[in-house]
Amino acid sequence: MKKYSAIAVLFLLLIGGTAVSQQMSKGQMAADAELYFKQGHYHDALLLYEKLDSMSPDIDIKFKLGICYLEQTDKMKQSIPVLEKVLAEKPKIEDLYFYLARAYAVNYRFDDAIKHFQDARGKKISKEKLESLDRYIAYCETGKRLVENPIDVKIENIGRPVNTKGKEYVPVVSADEGLMIFTYRGVNSTGGLQNAYAEPDPKGQYYEDVFQSVKLGGDTWSEPERIGENINTHGHDASLALSANGEKLFIYKDTEGSSGDIYVSELEGYTWSLPVKLDSNINTDAWEGNVSLSADENTLYFSSEREGGYGMKDIYRSDRKSDGSWGKAVNLGSKINSAFDDQSPYIHPDGKTLFFSSEGGNSMGGSDIFRTIKISDTAWTNPENIGYPINTTGDDLFYVVSADGERGYYSSAKVGGYGQHDIYVVHLGDEAKKHQLILIKGIVTANDKVAEAKITVEYANTGMAYDGFFKSNSATGKYIVILPGGSSYNLTFNVDSFEPHLENVDASSITGYKEIERDVKLYSSDFVRHISVTGNIMTGEAYVGPGAMVMINLANEDGSISLKTRTDDEGNFKFEKVPSGYTYTFSIADASIRHALVTGVFTSGEAPKSGIEVSLEGGSQSISNADGKFKLELLPDAPKECPYPIQHLDKFGGGSTFPDLSDAIYKKIMDKYGDCTADGLIFQVQIGAYYTPDNFNYSYFNELGNVTTQLLKDGITRFVVGRYRKMNEAEALRNKAVKIGDRDAFIVIYYKGDRMMVGEAITKEF
Repeated sequence: MKKYSAIAVLFLLLIGGTAVSQQMSKGQMAADAELYFKQGHYHDALLLYEKLDSMSPDIDIKFKLGICYLEQTDKMKQSIPVLEKVLAEKPKIEDLYFYLARAYAVNYRFDDAIKHFQDARGKKISKEKLESLDRYIAYCETGKRLVENPIDVKIENIGRPVNTKGKEYVPVVSADEGLMIFTYRGVNSTGGLQNAYAEPDPKGQYYEDVFQSVKLGGDTWSEPERIGENINTHGHDASLALSANGEKLFIYKDTEGSSGDIYVSELEGYTWSLPVKLDSNINTDAWEGNVSLSADENTLYFSSEREGGYGMKDIYRSDRKSDGSWGKAVNLGSKINSAFDDQSPYIHPDGKTLFFSSEGGNSMGGSDIFRTIKISDTAWTNPENIGYPINTTGDDLFYVVSADGERGYYSSAKVGGYGQHDIYVVHLGDEAKKHQLILIKGIVTANDKVAEAKITVEYANTGMAYDGFFKSNSATGKYIVILPGGSSYNLTFNVDSFEPHLENVDASSITGYKEIERDVKLYSSDFVRHISVTGNIMTGEAYVGPGAMVMINLANEDGSISLKTRTDDEGNFKFEKVPSGYTYTFSIADASIRHALVTGVFTSGEAPKSGIEVSLEGGSQSISNADGKFKLELLPDAPKECPYPIQHLDKFGGGSTFPDLSDAIYKKIMDKYGDCTADGLIFQVQIGAYYTPDNFNYSYFNELGNVTTQLLKDGITRFVVGRYRKMNEAEALRNKAVKIGDRDAFIVIYYKGDRMMVGEAITKEF
């Protein structure tokens, strides 16, 4: 992650190596290629060596070309024929047998690799590589065994919109898998193309940034967005780890005068704070990185190159002291650490299972991912290679596992991705390990407003404190508490100026993983749990006339609240002392009114009441904004000649309107029902979904019509455009959005104010 001060041609090569090389002399190309090769910049050297090889083939250039192919994940297969040709023409080149053996190994030709590693002993070979031969032969033996006995998992590219033509890597995920943060490098990087000094340069390179995406439902993730200016700078900024509750983010910084250090940022409402460097027990003059925080936030695991270890990079742990600082780092010992690199620790939310990457042990080449179980603070089980195809012959790093143990996340530059480096999800199936664990999550409110609460936990049977650090987010009220199964717990929620609130969670009979949703509502003694609604009705196709003397009804979902009032001569109405905490539906009793606009404001006392879901029967839905305001429209009755199949619609559960439908089925639905309508049915086009809506610049979509926002229960703001009775009309608008550049735009469906999705039953028609 260092910023190298390379010469300007490096950046030209990154943009268009062939065009640049045509402007350089052969001697200059050879000198620059040699410089990049010695520095380990194989991608940049490769561009020049390919050009030199095409101009005038030379066996020494071809040898280095073969090594460059070997170091490129997507070009490793090309290394074999190139190095075999070198062997046929000039077999006495130093280290040739070693590199050819490595080429066979990374391409899973283990027997050929072993033979050439063995033959290398009697050939011209450097001392360093001679001493490594036994280790590489052992890698091949392990590789043969693992490939012959693959584990039954499904590895799937997480897809768009997360993965792009750029690079996405080091994914970190909250315990409930609701938030994913990762490192990104591409056209959306802060500062755009820059030179080695982080200055704008159209011929430069993109620097690393940290991005975030939230899960919309199912396997669908939102459009990634920059995590904020406090973290992303014009230099390199990379994510390392995320706390289980998604409130603490650890990042890596390689600043002037340091070898690389670990920093932490905390989520304050919607904003990540300025990163703070961890103390001297964690960061030293040596390199530190690859960190993981236990779910109770009391133990930190990290990698370091400090003196006194077993190899280059070793894994250490540090315990939080009573004052919140970190204690002296302790090496995890020779059972975990080897004479080689051991890094990328990830402590599972169960607090016992540690995943890490190592070049030692039973690796099949490069760094493999291992799993070990904590027996005590100082003892671990023998690390176990988690197997092929998760582990490969390359470097396998930054592997994290969901709290339920069912999925793993990692990044790879394997062939077949969307870009240079993609994020993948591993569906572990029968390979998933059971975890005796409960994840309690919900929203804390105080007097019906989201609140930050400090949460303490104790064992219900003994009253002994469970040592952990938990709190809810000040802007969303969301909290996550992870605890071992097998016990009963009392959770106490403490909000300033409110009496503590206790919730009992009995997990004594839980033997596996379980999620429990528990919203916590605190009220002060003087709080009146009522709201008022003041509004107005306008009628007519252009909403030009007041809805005078019209009976309007207000009800909640289960009908336990049912209120009526009549508008005045100007269409004004008011409901007072309405019980709060519900979703409400207005209905207009006059059947002769076919077009109506209902506007209004929710208040609690004298304060506006935001976040209230409200709909109009036969019309639209809304959520009151920060000013408590809402707007609803009544739609005219639909023609009856082509009824839309309402029976095939299900309540929206997150993700897409048309989940898991093929393009062929989608087209058949559009052909059959595209011009059909139904009372209370409307279609819109969603062009974006963001956890932080201010990050979305939708101005270039204005030509499609008025862009409006919809905040749903999951806390994600959707951006939609258009409003149609027919699906074909919405499809035409969606196609326009795609042409503008939003390839992920899709149709959303509302029926009588509720957002819907197409159910599986519709596929039976086709």
